[in-house]
Amino acid sequence: MTKKVKKVKAVGSRREVMHGSAKHTAGNLTKNHLGYNKAGDIVSLKASRRAAEDWDEKRHFMKPPFKKGGGRRLSGPGPAHASTSRSRSRSRSRTRR
Repeated sequence: MTKKVKKVKAVGSRREVMHGSAKHTAGNLTKNHLGYNKAGDIVSLKASRRAAEDWDEKRHFMKPPFKKGGGRRLSGPGPAHASTSRSRSRSRSRTRR
């Protein structure tokens, strides 16, 4: 019984390289150079490590992210004129007719 040889193309996408149907990408990244990030995307390990190091250095100089809902708003109703003035003007125009 002969072993079936799997045909592998030389250049392919990152997905093809990770799944074994290509040897390397157009930028010569092999399976050893690629990995998965937290989102499940196939990324270059070298580039992702470098980006993580850059982020650690730069994050101290960045503004903190806003909290959900703007972060500065206090609890309670919004501006008083937003909803009341519109309804007043409509009711006044109806009574004048």
